[in-house]
Amino acid sequence: MGSWGAGLYSNDIALDLKSAVAAIVKLPFESEQLIKMLAEAFTEEAGRETNEEYTTFWLVLADQFHKRGIDCPDVFSRSLKIIDSHSDLQMQESLGMDAKELKKREKYLQKLRSKLCQPVIEKPRKTLKKPQSLLLKQGDVILFPVSSDGKSINSYYTESEFQKLSWNQSNWGGCSNCRLWACV
Repeated sequence: MGSWGAGLYSNDIALDLKSAVAAIVKLPFESEQLIKMLAEAFTEEAGRETNEEYTTFWLVLADQFHKRGIDCPDVFSRSLKIIDSHSDLQMQESLGMDAKELKKREKYLQKLRSKLCQPVIEKPRKTLKKPQSLLLKQGDVILFPVSSDGKSINSYYTESEFQKLSWNQSNWGGCSNCRLWACV
């Protein structure tokens, strides 16, 4: 859905990734496995340098891991390379960020760079000891938009991904007690 400002967390993907990191670090895996899982969840953003969210993905990941005391030298060095090469600033400029906002963004990136150059103070992670209880109770209903042929849309598509689709909502679908139904 685009950028709302110059800050590192001023767009949808940054906030989505921040939430994803908060959830995934509860899993009892080493940092390499956590990174792999996040990269699989955000395939386009993590893997394709030409993706408009690529730099944001790696910068937010580095910031979140550093804040949480998770040492990931590969992530930190990739983020430092993004900052030093100005590739994030170039991407933001190509997306329409004005000169004033680009200067602000550069300040945020330099603060992040300074932080990433500091040693990580490792903190013990609170990982899950047992599966989390279910969020839904018997009788709860989930509703979601569907097209005329009953297909739902991935709510995590970026705006550019959504614009490439020829998908139009015509009604609502839902599920209850593990049964899928649609109103088309």
